[in-house]
Amino acid sequence: MDELGTGGLRRIARSPRLADQDRATALEELAKACATPGWDSYDGTPVSRATLQDAREFCDALPEEWPAPEISADPDGAISLEWARGPHWVFTLSVAGGGQISYAGLFGASRVHGVEPFSGTIPEAIRAGLELLFRSTAPSDE
Repeated sequence: MDELGTGGLRRIARSPRLADQDRATALEELAKACATPGWDSYDGTPVSRATLQDAREFCDALPEEWPAPEISADPDGAISLEWARGPHWVFTLSVAGGGQISYAGLFGASRVHGVEPFSGTIPEAIRAGLELLFRSTAPSDE
């Protein structure tokens, strides 16, 4: 894990597959580091307990065979999860609490995006995007 500090919050948890305890610890540390207004040295909104809980539940629902995401905080107080296989093969989602997840994916020349309700299981549109990312062969030149 990267050191915590106002400049190092974008990549707090990155590994081929984080153990459940490591992922939970990374989420907790991220929430603590982003718990006060202005945590990003600007006007960053604190990560709420509801956001942390939804992010935890989403990560717990991820299948074991899927790679772990890169976890980061956004200035609006959301927690972002990102998977990247190359510059044009990326899937990212934003958990802001309140039972909704925003997502966007880039798969070569194809793009998807949307907002899905979240109630403890991975929404089908998000599952489909992640499955496409993981099963596709990402060309090196895309």
